[in-house]
Amino acid sequence: MITRILVILVVVTVSASSAFAEPPHVSYIFPAGGQRGTEVSFKVGGHYLHEGCPFEMSGPGVTASSRIERTETVWFEGPLIPQPASQRKEDYPKDYLGTVKIANDASPGIRRWRVNTSQGVTPRMQFVVGDLPEVVEAEIDGEPIATSVQLPVTINGRIFPREDVDIWTFDVTAGERISCEVNAARIGSPLDSRIEIRSPDGTVLTENVDALGIDSFVQFVAPKAGRYECRIHDIEFNGLQHYVYRLTIRKGPHIDSVYPLGGRRGEEVTVQFSGADLPTKQATIAIPQDADRQLDLSLPDVATNNVTLVTGDLPEHLETEPNSAPDDVNSGAVPVGSGVTFNGRIDKPGDVDLWRISAEAGRTLLLEVQSSRLGTSLDSVLSVLSSDGRQLATNDDLAG
Repeated sequence: MITRILVILVVVTVSASSAFAEPPHVSYIFPAGGQRGTEVSFKVGGHYLHEGCPFEMSGPGVTASSRIERTETVWFEGPLIPQPASQRKEDYPKDYLGTVKIANDASPGIRRWRVNTSQGVTPRMQFVVGDLPEVVEAEIDGEPIATSVQLPVTINGRIFPREDVDIWTFDVTAGERISCEVNAARIGSPLDSRIEIRSPDGTVLTENVDALGIDSFVQFVAPKAGRYECRIHDIEFNGLQHYVYRLTIRKGPHIDSVYPLGGRRGEEVTVQFSGADLPTKQATIAIPQDADRQLDLSLPDVATNNVTLVTGDLPEHLETEPNSAPDDVNSGAVPVGSGVTFNGRIDKPGDVDLWRISAEAGRTLLLEVQSSRLGTSLDSVLSVLSSDGRQLATNDDLAG
């Protein structure tokens, strides 16, 4: 009788413990990047990471803490994060401290990180390796205070709490070309940024909301010498701990876009650059066989911003005009095989690109467009037609 009772009690205890176990969750890393050749102290915000947990950052040229530990959580008054009833004791993310060493020869670009506990593993999130000097916002509560920076610079900040406005100032001379680029949504931040540039006399010189997807970008030539001001906030004046951003401000030439947007690993691709004051508009890039999915590049021997080239293992095809109608000479069918990637551009209003493919009867095909996710302004519509012109499927926006 005693033995049976003990067994029942053990079973009930284990079941109750299992019922209240919660998987780990993370919502940000701050700062969201660092300059190569430096050691960066960062905070991860999360739920159910206990007093600390294992941490992993993958990719070449980075060596991160194998574990992050609970530290003091920075908090300013703001909105409550809605959570299920089981999580109400941890409504706000708690901060966990770690470090990462970035090698001098680390290639600029994305590195992936995640944490794990005995209850599970989080999805991988992004950390950016840059090549410019970096500053990290000294966060304060209350009215915004302008902070002066030296160009070129990448600023790591966050819009926290809601209605927060960050103000960054910098000195330039008359005639200098300045570019200001926000990297937030593209690294997983919920920030929908707006930036505004004010001249030394306080006049609004230019502003932007959506340029690179929903990330902001402005470029201007300084009409006179003096101290300029860049203001950044969320377009809806939201804000919270995970509204992180990287704001890069620099002088000189700037690459606005590249074509094509990607290439095949182990092959060369000739890339066309467009932008202001570029000394050359084209370069041939050798894509390493072991290249990451996103390869950062800039013009050879020129101090410009980096742009992202997407790499893959499928055969790549470039658009050849005309290709707007089924009877166009250049719209011959391409065998799908095990997969194929098409590179094109909608280069004028009303332009339609048509790609003809051949596939076996009864085969299921998955077609996916990448454009705004790579920072272009294209809002694509994809339609699939049969050989006799019947529409088989169409899609405007991918859910989520």
